[in-house]
Amino acid sequence: MLSLLSSGKVQSDDTTIAKMREAFATQHCVVLRHFLDAGFVKTLRQRLDIASFQPGGVRENLEREVEFLLPNEDPIVMRLILSLNRPALFDMIRQITDCPPIGGFWGRLYRRYEEHYYPWHNDSDGNRLVGFTINLSTETYQGGGFEMREMPSKRICYEVSDTTFGDAHLFRIEPEYEHRVAPVEGGKPRTVYAGWFHTEPDYRDMLKPWFIPASSS
Repeated sequence: MLSLLSSGKVQSDDTTIAKMREAFATQHCVVLRHFLDAGFVKTLRQRLDIASFQPGGVRENLEREVEFLLPNEDPIVMRLILSLNRPALFDMIRQITDCPPIGGFWGRLYRRYEEHYYPWHNDSDGNRLVGFTINLSTETYQGGGFEMREMPSKRICYEVSDTTFGDAHLFRIEPEYEHRVAPVEGGKPRTVYAGWFHTEPDYRDMLKPWFIPASSS
C-alpha cells in the first residue's frame, strides 16, 4: 500500500511499489487504494461538507463552464498541496512511473455535475510528468469514470470507475495518450483533487508566496 498519512508522512512497502510499477508499465495507469489514511479522510469529509465551491469560469475552447472550483486559499486545498509536495512521495511516484526527477505537484479541487463535461484531451506540455487524481466525493455518484486511450488508434487502455473517498490514481502523460472523465449521471456530483507532478518549478519556490510572509520592507 502507498498511503499519505494525516501526519503528512508517506507510508509504503517495496512489494506494493514493485506491483504498481509493473502495472503502470503495461496499463499506463494505476489505482492507489486508500491513498489517504482514515484520519485524513475524516478531516477532509467534514470540511468538504461545508466547503463553498465557486464557478470555474468558461473554457474558451468550449464556451461554457466545465466545473466548480474550491479556491486555492481554502484550508482544504492548502493542506492537500502541502501534503503532496513532499520529496518522500516524489521518490515513490518515480519508482512507480519511472518518470524524470519531480520538481513539485500542482492541482485543483473541483466538482462536476451532469451539466459539466470536458472532452478527450492530452495534458502533455513538456513539463507535466504524471497525472494524479484523488477521489473526494462525499456521496456515491454515477458515471464520471476516468478513461485513457492510445493515439491514434483511440483504443481504450484503462478505465477507473472507483468512487471510494480517499482512493487515487496515477496516469501517464505523453503525446501518445489522451484521457477524459465520462459525463456524471444522476444528481450526485463527482469531486476530486486532480493535478500533475511536474518538472518545474521546484516545490519550495512554488509554495513560498503562499506560506512565507512577504517582507515588510
